[in-house]
Amino acid sequence: MRIELKKISKDYINVLIGDIEKNIELYKEGNIRNIVDNIDLEENCVLLSEKSIYANFEYFDPFSNKMKWKQDFEIGKSLHRTFLSSDIPKHMFYEKEFWAYILHKVYAKYISERYIKRYDDEEEQHTQVKDRINRYFFYNVNHSRRSRTGLPFLWSIIDLTYENNSYELSEIAFRYIDSVKAIYERLSFFPNSNIIRAFIRGIKNNNFNPLFKHKNYRSLIPTHISNFAAVNMLDAYDYEQLVEVITEEQRKIIKIAG
Repeated sequence: MRIELKKISKDYINVLIGDIEKNIELYKEGNIRNIVDNIDLEENCVLLSEKSIYANFEYFDPFSNKMKWKQDFEIGKSLHRTFLSSDIPKHMFYEKEFWAYILHKVYAKYISERYIKRYDDEEEQHTQVKDRINRYFFYNVNHSRRSRTGLPFLWSIIDLTYENNSYELSEIAFRYIDSVKAIYERLSFFPNSNIIRAFIRGIKNNNFNPLFKHKNYRSLIPTHISNFAAVNMLDAYDYEQLVEVITEEQRKIIKIAG
């Protein structure tokens, strides 16, 4: 499927968000085509490039027989490969206006099928569905922190961990996604791909210790690294030194755990 890369104008995105209430039944039913037609999406968009790109999302299937982390990794990789081939400055891919367009225009059916759930209680359903629409169709625009859910999150994890034209670290990131999320969600870490990649290489250097997935340590280990970073200028280290330092700090917690 060939698509033009566009973003919704900043003025109009608030109108689009306001239409959630009016169109919530359409969102719940997954009838995204009608939503796009109703809000004149194409009339309120800005073209980002004269080029179009090919988006291959045939396997964007919430009922895939792959494990969840594997499916998320493959989807993130597909998004990354798609946008990597474009000539658009990377900062555009971190803008909510871009994702609001892409998530409605291209991936809306997938998001509806995977994320927009039904609830037994009607009032709870309305509240929960509205929250999920905001989160998955609008890149968490009502919060100052970037969303760590949905397709933008899957893409950004790949973008931050893509190294030497390889997705090796990205795959590890998704295998140990709870620990990696705990690093990612800290605002001071988010723009620093070196720290995130060094953390993932630490997982590898520590022989993929099961504590990185343990319910008590999958957040404790990243928290320790965060606390360590608060009193150490990690930005002053070169990348290989950073890997050594973070690997050793992870190892300290592993040794304490026995």
